Amino acid sequence: MVRDIEDLENRGNSLDEISRKTGLSEYYVRCVLRLLRKGEERLLSAVSAGTIPVTIALEISDASGPEAQRILQEAYESGAIRGTRSMRSPEKQD
Repeated sequence: MVRDIEDLENRGNSLDEISRKTGLSEYYVRCVLRLLRKGEERLLSAVSAGTIPVTIALEISDASGPEAQRILQEAYESGAIRGTRSMRSPEKQD
């Protein structure tokens, strides 16, 4: 599905059009496109496999450095981090 979203965007489809054509929410499509633009192939694979929710993947991709990202992904997949609440500290949240 990730590659379908990418292909649709490359063909000039808008976010709304991609959402309608795939049956996915605009938020999910936007998140996947953001991960694609950041080159987060490992996280996209985990999202596609259903091992990490897209919201957690975005949080991990915002972590500083690949080692921090790897540690966070492994922690989530092992169950050490649960849920979809933001991992950012309260003062950094929008």
